[in-house]
Amino acid sequence: MKKHICKTVSLAFCTALLFSFGGLFAAAQDALPESEHDYADNLEQRWDYTYPGEAKGLFVTFSEDTWVEEYHGWIRIDDIVENGVVTVGGMGKNILPPSFKTGDVIVIRGEGDKYVGSYRGGELAGQTVFIPGRSFSVTLITDGSITGYGFKVTAVEPCPDDYIREITFVPGGDEAAFTETFTADSTVCFDDWYFNREGFAFVGWSDAEGGAIRFDLDGEAPAADVPDTLYGVWVPLALGSEEVFSFHNSSWYFDVDGQDHYYMTAEDYHAMQANLFKNFGLGPYPTPVVSIVLATYPDWEFAGSCYGMSVVTALQHYGYLDVLSLQGAACMNDMEPDEELISLINYYQTQTATSFPAENKALVKGSANMRQQFRDLYRTVSQGNIVMLTYFAEGIERLNQAHVILLTGCYITAKGDMAFIVYDCNSSDYEYGWYDETFFVPAGSSTAVYDGDNIDAFFWTDDFSRFTSFDIGGKTTPLAWYVSYLRHVIETLVSFFRMLSNIGK
Repeated sequence: MKKHICKTVSLAFCTALLFSFGGLFAAAQDALPESEHDYADNLEQRWDYTYPGEAKGLFVTFSEDTWVEEYHGWIRIDDIVENGVVTVGGMGKNILPPSFKTGDVIVIRGEGDKYVGSYRGGELAGQTVFIPGRSFSVTLITDGSITGYGFKVTAVEPCPDDYIREITFVPGGDEAAFTETFTADSTVCFDDWYFNREGFAFVGWSDAEGGAIRFDLDGEAPAADVPDTLYGVWVPLALGSEEVFSFHNSSWYFDVDGQDHYYMTAEDYHAMQANLFKNFGLGPYPTPVVSIVLATYPDWEFAGSCYGMSVVTALQHYGYLDVLSLQGAACMNDMEPDEELISLINYYQTQTATSFPAENKALVKGSANMRQQFRDLYRTVSQGNIVMLTYFAEGIERLNQAHVILLTGCYITAKGDMAFIVYDCNSSDYEYGWYDETFFVPAGSSTAVYDGDNIDAFFWTDDFSRFTSFDIGGKTTPLAWYVSYLRHVIETLVSFFRMLSNIGK
C-alpha cells in the first residue's frame, strides 16, 4: 500500500513538474525582448519575438530608460571618459596606438529579417515603433567600452487592420513583385528601393503598367495617397555600363611622366597637326592659327580631358574607333590608363577646336533658343542617340570652366521636368550601374541644373561621324566633317523654325 502511495505521489510530482516547466517555457517564449541592465561590452545579441495572435503590423514600445552609447569615431588622447560619458575633443591629434570606437547600436528587423531601423543613444527611449507583420527581432551590438541601460520592450500591440495600408510594388524586368505594409498616416519614401537592369535605368513608379511616372525616386507621399499597386518605370540607355572607362578624368590617371601636362606620343602629335591641314588646308577655317596654338598643347598644364574621354567613349560605341584592340580588352571597363590610351584620349581632347563649329549652341541663358535646344535634346536622346554636351556653369567667357558629359537616356519626371541620364567621366557611378547623375530641365524653365550648378550656356552634338575626318590612325575621310557641318546647318534652320512656332509656349 505504501509503495502504491509513493508511486502515486511521485507521478503527481512529475506531472506538476512538467506543467511547471511548460509554464516556464511558455513564459520565456512570450517574454518581451529586453537586454541586461547594464549590457556588456563586445556583444552581439539578438532577441526574436512573435505576436501570439493575428496581426498585419505591430506597435512596439520601448521603456523610457532605453539607452546605448551613441559616440563613434576616433578618440584623442585628451578625450575625457568619466562616469560612462565620453567627451570628444577636436580630431586634430593622433595617438599611438589610435583608438577607434564604433559605439553601440540597436537594430530592429521585421518579418523575413526586413530592416526597420538602427538606433543610438536615447533615440528609442519612450518611443513606439511600427513594425510590419507579426514578428520582429531586436539586435544589440556593442563595442569594447562604455555601456548603459540597454533596452526594454514594454508593450507590443497589434495595429488595427483599418489603420494599415498594404502597397504592392511591381518593379518589372527580372525583379519580383513585393508588398510593403505602412500605417495610414505614415510617409512612403520612394528612395528605399532601387533596382539594376542591364541597358536600362530605374527612374520611378507609375500607377499603371507602362504609364508615366507618378512618384520620382527622390520623392515621398502620405501612404493614404499611394495607390494599392505601383509599377516600375525603366528608361532604355544608349550606352551600357560596361561601355565606359573604369578610371576618371583626373591627373592621377593622366599624369604619365610626372610632368602634369597633356601627354601625347610623337605619332599622335604629328597626326593631330597633319589631320588639321589635311581637312581644312588654307580654307576659311583658321587652320594656321589653330595649328600654332595646338603646337604647344603637350606643354599645357593638365586641366582635364573630359571632352577626349567622352568622344572616345562615343566613337567606340558607334564603331568609329577600335579602342579595345589597344589592350585586347573585352569591354571599356577593362581598359587601363597606359601611355598609349592616355595619348589617344588627349588627341581627341584637341578636337574640341574642330568640332565646335558644327555643334548646336545655346549661348543665352533663358532665351527662346535655349528652350528650343532643350526640346531638341530631348527629341534626339529619346530616339536612342547619345548626346555629347559641353556646359558652362559660370558664364561662357570662362572656357576653362566648361565640362563635358554624355546624355544616354531621358524621361519626364512626376513634376514634369525633363531629366537626362548622364555618363560623367568625373564619377564612377555609371560604371557600377548607378544612374543617379541627372541633367534636369525644370518644367516651365528656360535653364537647366546639373550637379548643383545652374547652366548658363551649352553646346551639344549627336553626330560623331565628323570625327572620322580626324581619325588618329590615318584612315581619314575629309568629307565627313563637311557633310556633318552641312547637316548641322540644316538642323539649325529647322530648329529655328521650331523655336518660332513654340514662342509663348
